[in-house]
Amino acid sequence: MIPTWILLAFIAPALFGIANALDNYLVKKEKRHLFSLLFITTGIATLFLPILFLIEPPELLLLKDVPGYLLIAFAGIVSYYPYYLSLEAEETSIVVSLFSLGRVFLALFAYFLLGELLSVWQYLGMFVIVIAGAISTYDGGPHKVLKKSFWYMMGCSMLWALQMVMYKKAFNEVSWSTGLFWTQIFSTIIILLPLGFVNVRKNLVRTASHWQNRMPFLLSGGLFAFLGTAASMAAISTASVTVVKNIGALQPVYVLVFATMLRPILPKFFHEQTAKGHLLKKMACILAVFIGTYLVLNA
Repeated sequence: MIPTWILLAFIAPALFGIANALDNYLVKKEKRHLFSLLFITTGIATLFLPILFLIEPPELLLLKDVPGYLLIAFAGIVSYYPYYLSLEAEETSIVVSLFSLGRVFLALFAYFLLGELLSVWQYLGMFVIVIAGAISTYDGGPHKVLKKSFWYMMGCSMLWALQMVMYKKAFNEVSWSTGLFWTQIFSTIIILLPLGFVNVRKNLVRTASHWQNRMPFLLSGGLFAFLGTAASMAAISTASVTVVKNIGALQPVYVLVFATMLRPILPKFFHEQTAKGHLLKKMACILAVFIGTYLVLNA
């Protein structure tokens, strides 16, 4: 019988893939109001917290643990800014491929902070996944440089990896639902702090009408992202954070499948290039991700 954590680890990237497509649509529509988007999406995620009480009720947090959860929340919020900048500049499938960069930092942080040590074949699988992510954004033009989205996601991935390792460390003492619940509460508190500035408040009021019209997309994306996070956290709580998050490398596969199936019906959500050469490169990278994931799981 397949362990529950493996099923959850495979479900999470599918849910995140749908959320990514909705994020991509919103960012391209409202790229001038990224803080407003972050503010609203954080608030929406908080609205879904009652779901946790139906799955595994969270517990009260000890006062000594508050600084750690504040740090987890802060790392998560800051990581969203370069993520949104990448979505503004790139296709959804390429941006999610770049999350593979975080798996290098994840392995390093997990080794030094958690003492997680994988086999040589598992590390080889991670290397294959990361190379596939880098190739997916390589610009073959005359300057032969990596696109700026690569560097945005480098910063995002470092913060993401640190956040995941801190989650895993927290789950040694509390349940995954408790960790997720309080991190989201502190994220909401942190995102409220800039409201002390008059200009921030004015900008939110000024853009309120924009977000009101797009609320169905915000709520839908928030729900899929929240469920994906819950599935991922539940898996991390019982298995290696490095292994679970390397399964998450399948996310661009889901995005490409969704884009291929739904683009004729929902073209405004999927802007994937369909030129033969571009598709072949993406398919080659996805195959490499499959091979890397297999090595990580079976080595």
